Amino acid sequence: MMNQISKLMLSAMLIALFANASFAQEKASFAGQWDSVAVLPDGNESESVVTLSMDDGKLSGYLNGDNGKTEFETVTTDGDSIFIAFSIEVQGAMRDIEVEAELTDDGSLDGEWAVIIDDQEAATGEWSATRKVTTEILFDGKSLDNFRGYKKEEIGKGWKVEDGTVYFDGSGGGDIITKKEYGSFELTFDWKISEGGNSGVMYRVKKGDGAPYITGIEYQILDNDKHADGKRRITSAAALYALYPPGDEQPKKVGQWNTTKIVIKGDHVEHYLNGKKVVDVTIGSDEWKEKVAASKFATWDKFGKSKTGHIAFQDHGNPVWYRDIKIKALD
Repeated sequence: MMNQISKLMLSAMLIALFANASFAQEKASFAGQWDSVAVLPDGNESESVVTLSMDDGKLSGYLNGDNGKTEFETVTTDGDSIFIAFSIEVQGAMRDIEVEAELTDDGSLDGEWAVIIDDQEAATGEWSATRKVTTEILFDGKSLDNFRGYKKEEIGKGWKVEDGTVYFDGSGGGDIITKKEYGSFELTFDWKISEGGNSGVMYRVKKGDGAPYITGIEYQILDNDKHADGKRRITSAAALYALYPPGDEQPKKVGQWNTTKIVIKGDHVEHYLNGKKVVDVTIGSDEWKEKVAASKFATWDKFGKSKTGHIAFQDHGNPVWYRDIKIKALD
């Protein structure tokens, strides 16, 4: 029975381990999938996949292992350390599992699992986990199931799925955001804008403010030729809006598709337009602080401060199309 308990425990531990991700909202993000290995008392190893997701600063997740899918119940974090507790059934009896783990310098997880019976450790072992880098399809050309409204759950009337694209028709409805939050990631998508149109994609957005841009940083979507913002490089297409210009790169003409990539790793941000890197900045650097201080964001206490957040697609009142929206977690 000890072997069975240990095995279940190991799996549980792995889950707990990843629960650590709840702490991610301030120092690190653990959202995503992890390949985990737990060492059993007899020396054998139990492998499993842990999936974690963050929503409104709260982590939830589950483990897929030898005993199927197991949800975790409690996760507490302190810095780079986590404590996880959950229960599993072994031979008709519920057993409590506790896991303590730490995030290492190389981004992996290391810690111990323990099965608790009558307030005593009945079995313990080591566990470790490495992040599984996977691409998540945010928009599959068919539904907006991965999105919600910024101010309310329902998506506004102007947002539609049309011919395999996310189409905003300009009739209103407010911004939309991903249901999940992300920390470090690689986001890719295609876009085209209407004549004279303006939109934007913001990241590390927090809910609860008047608009996503109160907290989120923006990748500008624009018709440079016909919109007034196109006359200034720091507000033109692909700019880190109002702070960093996109070099000399120009988007394609109205009606043609552009390809965007946004890479954010910790405080380092890169914007790409049609395969070329056009912005490369570090949030919080001396240069960043100087630019923010000289901008309209100078008195916005929440701007650019979040370590994780939603991704927002802006209702700026003009028709805009998006397609092939994908994200890859990097933390």
